[in-house]
Amino acid sequence: MTRDEINIRSKDELGDLADAINKMSVSLKSMILAITENSIQVASASEELNSTSQQITANSEETSAQADVVSKAAQTRFRASTRLRKNFTCWPTAAVGG
Repeated sequence: MTRDEINIRSKDELGDLADAINKMSVSLKSMILAITENSIQVASASEELNSTSQQITANSEETSAQADVVSKAAQTRFRASTRLRKNFTCWPTAAVGG
């Protein structure tokens, strides 16, 4: 909006109308500028939110993979300890005495 002000210097209704239109024009320019600035801020915030969301997703996937590794290690450890327990239970006990 690069329109110049309406220059009517009369003191009648036409002058009042020109003054009101000039004020409205200034107000509209101000609103359009504010909307433009806000839309830029919203776009920037949206990009940041998208980036943060991608980081959270990547971190969640990494945490899930690490939990899977720990779970598999725990299962392996449990199976090994179960085998050891069975082996110790099957060993004959030596008679003590003399």
